Amino acid sequence: MIKQVAGIVVAIFVLAVVGLLLFPPDSEELSPEELRRRVNDTTTDWANYQEDLKAHIGATPVARWEGRPTQSWTEGELLHISFQVSGYWSTTDVNLPVIIRDPLGKTRHHISSTRVDSAVTYTFQISDLDPGSISWVRLKFPHAERRIVYTDGTWEPPVAE
Repeated sequence: MIKQVAGIVVAIFVLAVVGLLLFPPDSEELSPEELRRRVNDTTTDWANYQEDLKAHIGATPVARWEGRPTQSWTEGELLHISFQVSGYWSTTDVNLPVIIRDPLGKTRHHISSTRVDSAVTYTFQISDLDPGSISWVRLKFPHAERRIVYTDGTWEPPVAE
């Protein structure tokens, strides 16, 4: 009798573990404070950008990021890149980190980000480059990478995007 009860208990335990693995419970939403803390504590480099975001901020919040670059321009020693953000991240006041790689191969992290409604503008310091001659940068943002080519210090995506 004890062996049967023990067998049933083990079977229930195994089924519960398998059930949790196959159907994990919905994760609770991060508080705005926790999300801000995680974003502020995030450091990354070019090679590990996507993985670092998921490791520091969480795979679910990063997966929920939806956005596309809409314009970019140079202004003195600064480079600005604007995104149109939608979904979950457009409802927060926290901005996920984006990075660029300049023509000399240097990875740059934004020095500030500002939000107006669902438009987020990231600003990068480019004082060690000749701002008037910057012709392109590589941009990494959640789920994507793209090359932005400048004409007269500005960029806007093609209409077809």
